[in-house]
Order: sequence, then C-alpha cells, then structure tokens
Amino acid sequence: MDLDEKKRMWEEFIYKGTMNPGVNRNVALSWMKCSKKKVDPFGGMGRKTDPELLKSIREENQWLIDIAGPIMRNLFDIVSGSHFLLVLTDSCGYILETIGDEAVNRMAHEMHFEVGMLWNDDAVGTNAIGVALDQDVQIQMAGAEHYCITHHKWTCSASPIHGLNGEVVGCLNISGDASMVNSHSLGIVAAAAFGIENQILQRHTTGLMRTALDSSSDGIVILDESFRSVWMNKAAENILFMGLSELSGMDFRSLMPDMPWVASEKSVQGKRHVRNDCKLILGSMTYQMSASISPIIFERSIIGYSVSMMRQEQLLKTVNKVTGNHATYTFDDIYATDPVMKRVIQMAQKYSKYDGNILIEGESGTGKELFAQAIHNASARADAPFVTINCASIPRDLVESELF
Repeated sequence: MDLDEKKRMWEEFIYKGTMNPGVNRNVALSWMKCSKKKVDPFGGMGRKTDPELLKSIREENQWLIDIAGPIMRNLFDIVSGSHFLLVLTDSCGYILETIGDEAVNRMAHEMHFEVGMLWNDDAVGTNAIGVALDQDVQIQMAGAEHYCITHHKWTCSASPIHGLNGEVVGCLNISGDASMVNSHSLGIVAAAAFGIENQILQRHTTGLMRTALDSSSDGIVILDESFRSVWMNKAAENILFMGLSELSGMDFRSLMPDMPWVASEKSVQGKRHVRNDCKLILGSMTYQMSASISPIIFERSIIGYSVSMMRQEQLLKTVNKVTGNHATYTFDDIYATDPVMKRVIQMAQKYSKYDGNILIEGESGTGKELFAQAIHNASARADAPFVTINCASIPRDLVESELF
C-alpha cells in the first residue's frame, strides 16, 4: 500500500468517521482510541516534561539507558547516513535517549520529538512508539497511518522491550522520512530490542551470581588463562588484604605455590583439585590455607580458573563449632563461699596464664571439667579448640599414638 492510499484512508476516517478495512488492525485500534479521547488530528506536537519529573524518570530508568546505549550506538553505525533517528523510551512513552544525524535531528526538533517528551497515543496521537507500548506489538508505520497530520512525513518502526517477567519496560524506535520506508527497518529494530532484552537477563543473572558469591564465607578468585585475577569476592579481599586492582597484576600461582597448578592446566575435563593444607604467601607473612582449583572450560578449552580458599583457623573454628570442641564455662561461672575453694580458684586463675600442663584432681562431681574449661578460656589459647578426651576409653597400647 503506497503513501497516497494511506492518506485517502486517513481522510475517510478523520472527515467521515469511516474505517477502511485495509487499515492495519493495530493502527485502527489506536485511531479509534484517539478519536474517542478527542486527540486533535491536526496537532501531534510533543509537550515538554517538567524538568524535575524528567530527572526522576531518567534516574529510575538509568539501568535501561546503560544497557540500551551501546546497542543503539552500534545500530546507528549501521544506518548512519540514511537520516534515521533512533529513540529509546520508558514503559510510559517518555523519550529517554535519541541518536541521529544533524538533518533528522532538525526534523525531530520541529515537532518536539526529543528527549523528555511524552510520546504515546494520548499525547501525540497514533504513532509506532505508542502502539508498540499500548498493544505490546512490533509495528512499522508510515505517512498517514499516524493519527496526527504533523507526523505524516515520517516512517517509524518500533519494538517493545520486555523485562525479566515479560513486562514491557520500554520501547526502541527508528524514525525517518516517510519516503525512506523499508520493511527491513522493523527487523533491525526488533533484533536490537531482543539484544537489549538479552542484556537485561544477563545483567540480572550476573547480579544474582555476584550476590551469591559475595555472600560466601570462602574467598573466591576468578583467574584468566594466564593466572591473572579478573574477579574476586568480598571474602577473598579480606583474606588477601587487597583488592582486585592490586591483585590483577600478579601471577596468582606465586601466592599459593603449593597448589596443583600443573595438574589443573591439564584438567580439560574440569576436574576440581583440592588441598586441605597449603600455604598462602603474602609478602613476609605465610598463612595456612584450605583451597581448591576448578578449571573453567569453554568448548573443550580452559579459559580460566576458579580458586576457592579458606584460612585454616576459619576451617578449624567451623569444625570445632560443629563437633562441640569449645569451652563454655569461665571463672565467672564458678560460685564459692568456702575460703579453701576461693584459694583454689585464685590458683587456677594464676596458672591459666602459664604455658604448661595442669593436673586437676578431685572426686567425681567436684567440678574438674568446670575448672578445665575456665582455665582454657582464661589462657592465651582461648580462641583455640577445647578438646575433651576420655582416656579410659583408649586401650593402653594405643594411648601414645592417639594423643601424640
């Protein structure tokens, strides 16, 4: 259908109220909506949005601008020189970004088709952006398919942009002179909108993964194929006492030389290698670690490594918590009025400061373990595990091997 035929059908509707069956169904629905709402078919000029409202709208949609921006710039490189204008809107039709050359920007300026304008059917009459958002369809319009006569010199192709749950979060549109209408324009816009939707999904997935990894108590470092760090979680920063900017310049193998790096390089099946006792060397300091390496495989090739690590004291604390190897009682938990018992408590407090063996004797029920735990908690080893052993349950010939 040529532009003249579209003009004739528009005139039939505007002047006679007759809807030609040849009018695109989505366009027809929008025309009837505009007529019912008494939109001026001889108007269609955009109205400027209040600056404070626009600022709020842009802040709320900055994530969409950030994602769509690179894709729009790449798309503009493709259509550069053809005098087309790229437009990004939010879900209501407020224009967030435009990219165009000087000639098309001048055309857009004449009808206020610019950042900050509200561009939906109610505001400016039937247009591709308004129809795409209102009816959730991809659509191309040209000439008099637009409800307002001021838009008749334009052709527009628009595609809604969907969020994670399928909701419409914005619209991508390409507009130009009506004489330049081309069916490929809609395909290009639809592909770009699909690319934006994929980026939204990837950003969401990346955010979930980052949050999950940052919440891990294990330090996690991602290395490239040259063993240089490209990402690390918060726990790794705490373990290594440095951020990614400092760590990225180092060969990570030099920090943990005990790890099976050679075996990992050959592990094209992605096998995980674990060392429960290895060293982490940070300058003049050495720390005992439990760590693992997992090769990152892409198309049967190793493209990097994931290193997970935990200091052994953290591991021991976890083990001791689970197994109950901790002292509960302190000297504050021992109550006594007898002078002899008070002297015993004073003596125990004194000897808890010394690094030596203490023998506690007494009949059953007199509180030997209570004193043992109190001495442990008052000693320099208070942060270490408190391990209870029932020597009576160990065979005589195994005592030495079990204890030492």
